[in-house]
Amino acid sequence: MARLFVFGQPTLHGLQGVTDTHGVWLELPREPVFFGRTAPYEPGERRVQLAFNFVARRHFVIEPVDDGWQLRDLGSSGGTWVNRQRAAPAVRLKAGDVIDLAQRIAIFRDDDGGER
Repeated sequence: MARLFVFGQPTLHGLQGVTDTHGVWLELPREPVFFGRTAPYEPGERRVQLAFNFVARRHFVIEPVDDGWQLRDLGSSGGTWVNRQRAAPAVRLKAGDVIDLAQRIAIFRDDDGGER
């Protein structure tokens, strides 16, 4: 199972999370999860809404691929960074990856190990 720790107080749409003092642990379903400043665009869309003015309306998506996960930037002007490298257009995620959008916002975790 892949999980993501999102710093701060994001609004979750179609997702369940466990809150702690610094943010929310989120279990990633085996379908795309969109991240951005606005509420979902499509009915049933799973979205993490981030209340930062530097986040695009539709900033990036984390989606399952083959036997793992990838992060794909959705054309944001500021870009999405994984481990201080620009994710352009996409990057495969592995446990411990740090996702930045001008400041650290999330850490990816995969309890199954490997690059899942």
